[in-house]
Amino acid sequence: MKKYTVIWLEPAKENFRDIVRYLKSVMEAEAARKIFTKLVNDINQLEEFPQANPFVRYEEYKEQGVRMLISGSYLCFYMVEGNIVEIYHIAHKSRDYCKLFVFHAEVKIL
Repeated sequence: MKKYTVIWLEPAKENFRDIVRYLKSVMEAEAARKIFTKLVNDINQLEEFPQANPFVRYEEYKEQGVRMLISGSYLCFYMVEGNIVEIYHIAHKSRDYCKLFVFHAEVKIL
């Protein structure tokens, strides 16, 4: 099976840190740990199966190849370029994820 390298871009790292902080503030440490461990494990699956997840439903993002991994209550947005998987954002599924992305003519998504 083809192996992909997963790279967390800075916005995704910050999203994850915010999620961890939030979960630790609203629930017991062990419950929070289970949620973010599942999220990390699901993201790690992208090393083997990045095409297993659907493209996002918004046409402008879909055209750029933005995919969405669903992990419990969280959505992970990423793109596959060759054997590289770039993680752009992680958000709670209740958020309007369209607002996470900023487009530039010369850059895919930031």
